Amino acid sequence: MSNQQDELIRAYLEQVVRIQQEESSALTQSDLEGVARELGLTDADVKRLRQRYREYVKRAEGLMDFGNQDEAIAQLRQAVALAPMRHEALSLLAHAHEQRYVVGGEKEDRAAALEMATRALQLEPSDPSSLRVLSVLAMEAKVGGGGIGRKGAMILAAFVVLVMVGTTVMVICEFIFGP
Repeated sequence: MSNQQDELIRAYLEQVVRIQQEESSALTQSDLEGVARELGLTDADVKRLRQRYREYVKRAEGLMDFGNQDEAIAQLRQAVALAPMRHEALSLLAHAHEQRYVVGGEKEDRAAALEMATRALQLEPSDPSSLRVLSVLAMEAKVGGGGIGRKGAMILAAFVVLVMVGTTVMVICEFIFGP
């Protein structure tokens, strides 16, 4: 992409952020298209922006699959900046912050998860992932949790492995020796 195209895209993003900060209501897709036209973005430029959005989301999904929430969050923030009206990236961002909160217990991650899930639900009220994030965090608040931390996560994982091994041994013994 040329420097001129990069500048147009940067101007587009700055304009979107400015409008979001100035107005109390959320931007619509038509608002975003209007900004793009005002800045002189071509249909090809908009198509490239959509492609970048898909790449950020796909990369973030892969990173989340391998437990790399930090990098997934960075990718999803880029996706949300490109397409703030798409609930998918907001929902994934909520999920990534929730996962990071469960492991690390950082209140900022909890707050970010709640905010992103709420924004996603404003765009898509029946989004199951965002509903799950809000439900899990609401339940966690009721029981007074605050993330289990890395040590707690390791203890929980060890317990699950022990239970699985014990169950496997019982099934094998039952198979060999009978009920």
